[in-house]
Amino acid sequence: MLGHGGNTLGFSSRMILDLEHGIGYIVMTNQSTEQNYNFQMPELVFGPRKTASKETQEQFSPGYYRTLRNFNQGPLAIFKMVSGFANNWQKPSGDQRLLNNFWAIYQSKGKPHIALGVADYEKISDFDFYKDFIILGSGGLGIIYALGLLLISLILGAYRLIFRKKQEQPDHVWKAWNILTAVGVLVFPINLFLMFVAQASGDFSEIAQWRYILFAGLGLFLAGCAVYPLFRKTRKGLGKGRLFLTVLTSLSALAIVANILYWSLYQWWVM
Repeated sequence: MLGHGGNTLGFSSRMILDLEHGIGYIVMTNQSTEQNYNFQMPELVFGPRKTASKETQEQFSPGYYRTLRNFNQGPLAIFKMVSGFANNWQKPSGDQRLLNNFWAIYQSKGKPHIALGVADYEKISDFDFYKDFIILGSGGLGIIYALGLLLISLILGAYRLIFRKKQEQPDHVWKAWNILTAVGVLVFPINLFLMFVAQASGDFSEIAQWRYILFAGLGLFLAGCAVYPLFRKTRKGLGKGRLFLTVLTSLSALAIVANILYWSLYQWWVM
């Protein structure tokens, strides 16, 4: 039995050939509800569909399984966070893909794998599943802080300008460092958003090297911003409020650097 299928928005095709019995079928549709034309078509032509054997189902191990159709390594791995890259399978009967399709279990690199007709799935630990969200969440907190810092600085600056309020002992270097770091942090989601837009539109510019060169340069810039206060001689003269903001600004920069390193977004040479 040989088969191949694929689908996009509003179009799908499926071909299945039974070489032993000399029968097969091809279905091609271009309707928005194309699944209606493919539903139970194999059963109509070939008879009842086989499912996993009882022995295979007894070998099933519950947990998180991620599809190997996604990029799980390299600069494009972050795209898997947009779609459901992992499934929490507790029993075979709890998911339609396992309940109604034939599948097998095999071991690879010490991990259980489930082979389905359209993709293989690799079991991952709970820690491996949640750490992606933890790293991305830390970057999200850094982005929220940087955006808030810039908005507050803009509002306070406008307030002082309108009401002619003078700031006591302004530290222009410290203020410039905060603003530049916050701007650098916000460059990360902007470039990432433009990548997702390009990927969704299908113009393939999400794999342009310049995007990842920008991430590499941004990582170096933010790493320098994060450690800058450690080498500043006047840091001991900061008040408690400014010292607290300094720590938060440095942590927001480090969170973005951690995301760039974790998702390998700096590796422009592999694109």
